[in-house]
Amino acid sequence: MQAVMQFRRISGLLSHSAKRKALQAAPRLLWGARTHLNPRGWHQAAIDALKPDFPSASGHELDVVAFYLLARVAVALSDVLTAGGDLNDLDMLRLQQMMDRRSQVEFMLSNVLKECESVKDSIVSNIK
Repeated sequence: MQAVMQFRRISGLLSHSAKRKALQAAPRLLWGARTHLNPRGWHQAAIDALKPDFPSASGHELDVVAFYLLARVAVALSDVLTAGGDLNDLDMLRLQQMMDRRSQVEFMLSNVLKECESVKDSIVSNIK
C-alpha cells in the first residue's frame, strides 16, 4: 500500500514530458533487466535506461523517475499477463511460464521499491 501511495505522489509531481520520456525508456529497461533476478539489478537497469533521456538529472532524481518507470512497467506486465481468451494447451503452457516470470518480477519490483524507500529514509536521516 505504501508503494501505491508513493507512486501516486511521484506521478503527481512528474511533468507530462518527464512521464513520457520515462515510458519511452521502458524497452531499454526490459532489455537491460532481462538477465537480472535481484531488485538492485532491475533498479540499475532502470537507471541505465533513463540516463540517455535525463542526462542532467541527479542520482536522486533518477531514483524517483526509475521508481515511476518500474511501477508503470510492473502494471503493464501485469495487464498483459492477465489478459486472456480462448487458449489451447500450448498457450496455457506459455501463460503459466509468463505467470511464473510475472511472480518473479513482482517479487523483484517489491524488493526494489523497498530498497528505494530505504534509500529515501537514509537520505532524509542524513539530511537531519
